[in-house]
Amino acid sequence: ERMHCLDLLPYRDRLTWLTRAKQALRSQLSEIEAKRDNVTCDYEILIAEGIIASTIARIDWLDRAFVSIVQMHNNDTEAISRSDEVSVNRSHGL
Repeated sequence: ERMHCLDLLPYRDRLTWLTRAKQALRSQLSEIEAKRDNVTCDYEILIAEGIIASTIARIDWLDRAFVSIVQMHNNDTEAISRSDEVSVNRSHGL
């Protein structure tokens, strides 16, 4: 739900949000792994491993989202820069 509104945030705030979300998931992952190590029931171990796998997948997704946002920002910045160059050249008759 929050991800749907991420594009409403300024660029740096998007990166901050993703970083904090990843930190929170890493903290949860540590807690889950610690609990799993103390579980003796096979079924509970399977449940914990499923939660761990899901959490790792979410962390990986946040990493991909971070890279994607940086790349989109860089592409937009380059496009604006090229557009500014064209405008300057036109204004100088080039």
